Amino acid sequence: MNETQVRHACRELARKLGWTVIPIPNARRADSVGGQMKGASDDIMVASRRRVIFVEYKAPKTGKLSEYQKAFGVLLTKLGHSYAVVTSADELKAVLEVA
Repeated sequence: MNETQVRHACRELARKLGWTVIPIPNARRADSVGGQMKGASDDIMVASRRRVIFVEYKAPKTGKLSEYQKAFGVLLTKLGHSYAVVTSADELKAVLEVA
């Protein structure tokens, strides 16, 4: 399964579980003028009771975080937000269950 397949499976699952999925545009060419941020998560997921999770998808076994993605995750965590890197819908389900 590649990253695109993981992303589609996870988005479908999240929606079935009642989460709203907000995709973040690809930031490969991100800069301050365009308003995008290098390393930003692939999606933001929101649900009732003020639950918000920033989600980064990676292919199983081969997917690796860039330095920008690592820094973005650290920033979110320091600010008290939930951040998850997932490689399958099962991993995402486990994250959403405890959110």
